[in-house]
Amino acid sequence: MSCISYARAHAQTGDSLSSGLSSEENDTVSGASSDTQCHFVSKEEAMFYYSGISPTPPKLVYRTGSETRPFTMPTGLEAYRRLKQARGVFDHRLNAIWKPTVGPMVRDLLTDSKVPWTSIDGVRFLDEDEDDKQTLGPVVIWIGVLPGSVSGEDVVHAAKAILDILARFDIYDVEVEFRES
Repeated sequence: MSCISYARAHAQTGDSLSSGLSSEENDTVSGASSDTQCHFVSKEEAMFYYSGISPTPPKLVYRTGSETRPFTMPTGLEAYRRLKQARGVFDHRLNAIWKPTVGPMVRDLLTDSKVPWTSIDGVRFLDEDEDDKQTLGPVVIWIGVLPGSVSGEDVVHAAKAILDILARFDIYDVEVEFRES
C-alpha cells in the first residue's frame, strides 16, 4: 500500500494519522493518486515525532519507513507522547563504509541537489511505548535542514537517492529522516 493510500484509508476511518489534518490537507491526500509517494507529514507527527530528544525537539520534515513504522498520536484522557532517545550506531555495516565512501556521497548528493542541509548524522532512536517498553529502532541517516527551506518533493527525491546509494552497498535496513535544525 502506498503512503497516500495508507493516509487515505486512515482518513476515512478517522485514525490518528489524519486526525488534526486541515480539510485542505485531507483534500490533498484524498485527491492524490495511489501511486504518488507521500510528500507530507501531519502537523502532529512533525511536532511530536522527536518528543524526548531534547527540551525543544526538532520538527520532523520527512522520513522514509512511515509505511512500516507509522506514527500514531496517543489518545485518551491521560495520553502521553511517546518519547525517544537518540543513540549511537554500533555494530552496523554502515559504520565501516560511512566515512570513506557513503558519508561523502550523501553530502555531495545533498549539496548537488541544492538541499540546504545543516548536518548529517547516523543515529538510532530508542522508542518508548505506552507500557514503558523500549525498542531500538533502525539505523537512521538523520539530516538537518534549515527551517522552511525545503519542499516535500525535494526531500522525497533526496531520500530515495540516498536509499539508492545504500542499495549499491547492499544496505537495505537504514532509514532516512529530515528534521529542521
